Amino acid sequence: MTNEKYSDVCKESILGVEENLYDLYIQMGKISNRILHVAEDISWVNCRPTAWPNFIFNPLIPESSARERVGWICDQIRKKIAPPFWLTSPKTKPDGLAILMEEQGMRVIAEWPGIVMDSNNIHDYDRPLDYITIPVTHHSELEPWLKIASRVLFNNGLLETEIFEKLIPDPRFDLFLGLLDDKPVASEMNYYAAGVNGMYMGATLPEYRKMGIGKAIVYDAAISGREKGFPIAIAQSSVMGLPSWKKLGFNLHYNMYLWWMVGKEFKQ
Repeated sequence: MTNEKYSDVCKESILGVEENLYDLYIQMGKISNRILHVAEDISWVNCRPTAWPNFIFNPLIPESSARERVGWICDQIRKKIAPPFWLTSPKTKPDGLAILMEEQGMRVIAEWPGIVMDSNNIHDYDRPLDYITIPVTHHSELEPWLKIASRVLFNNGLLETEIFEKLIPDPRFDLFLGLLDDKPVASEMNYYAAGVNGMYMGATLPEYRKMGIGKAIVYDAAISGREKGFPIAIAQSSVMGLPSWKKLGFNLHYNMYLWWMVGKEFKQ
């Protein structure tokens, strides 16, 4: 745990950082009707060919069976049943899991700071002239939302319309589209679970950055979550992006780590 200051309500909901994320992965696996494995000691979702989500997560493996279990999980990766991306955190068990993963050819490729904000602290804020945030309620709004998220977050990787259109009527989700002079320029998604508002798919087109659009869509989405009874907003950042999130009022909870199977054994 860091020494960051949290409000009392934020302290009560801080565990929602991981719980919200893992619940989202499970629900996306069910909604997409793709490969979903949920067990007490390990879970994964494999939504290929869509670019997201595809992760192994929540490892709580008993130490007595850890070596055998990690070997089996990595065999599932090689068989392309499980995805090659594995998330760990300070809650991960057993303590020596990283060594076992490295023995199987897994390597850390990214650090994901888990961050928390109390949206009750959001009051008046500036927004660009002629900018608005709208809820995604129709295919005509979903299409540009998907294009923005795909381009910015997944290097133009596939995000299947058939999957994401199922989120629009689902009360656990809210999708938001940012418009500047009626042009789609930003995306954001709320997922309500574990008592918090999980904020995902936040993206602004590169040519429209440094204009306050990212701040506006994040705050608009956070306030929408607050109005639905979820004042605590959580998200995952990149290390480089953390200073920007802190300027918005988010505080660091702890770091998660993204592992990937490297070498000749696995070719995605």
